[in-house]
Amino acid sequence: MFLVRVLSCVAPVASWVGGTLVFGLIENWIDKTNRSYFADSKTCIVFEGLLSGYFSRSLLEATRFVVVDEIPVPNIPVLKRVMSGGAVGITFKHTYYLAPSVANDPSVHFHELVHVLQWRYLGAKPFIQRYLMETLRHGYRDAPLEVMSYALQKRFEGRGEPFDVESCVHKYLKGLPL
Repeated sequence: MFLVRVLSCVAPVASWVGGTLVFGLIENWIDKTNRSYFADSKTCIVFEGLLSGYFSRSLLEATRFVVVDEIPVPNIPVLKRVMSGGAVGITFKHTYYLAPSVANDPSVHFHELVHVLQWRYLGAKPFIQRYLMETLRHGYRDAPLEVMSYALQKRFEGRGEPFDVESCVHKYLKGLPL
């Protein structure tokens, strides 16, 4: 069903996504949303014991999460169609939003922290463009940024030796093997 929704919007978004105006509007909305939820957010340093060895202390201190009843999505009809579909989490820059049903799941926090790193390394507008185009082209689960996040999440869930996630994300985004 999600793929059908995505395919039905490929043409309008493909031409629309190319404009920098749209990225500016989305980024402004993201900044406003993050500011409006700041008082309700918590810093990810609360996960330091669980995630040390995976993420740096500075990243955990700088990243915030918010548990919300409804995942926020920009009020742009085409984007709402692309981003709808029962999402339980979404990351906007250094803040991510989670549904109450997954708020206590360390794997979901891990997954969203990978997205925080992607935002950090790519920058806001390049991330937005890449994420939207990959999702339109490949579908949500097969979009390369999601594939990376899920692969690292699975490695985390295996509970082997901790690994430097920041280094893995950086290498992947530079086109190097994980």
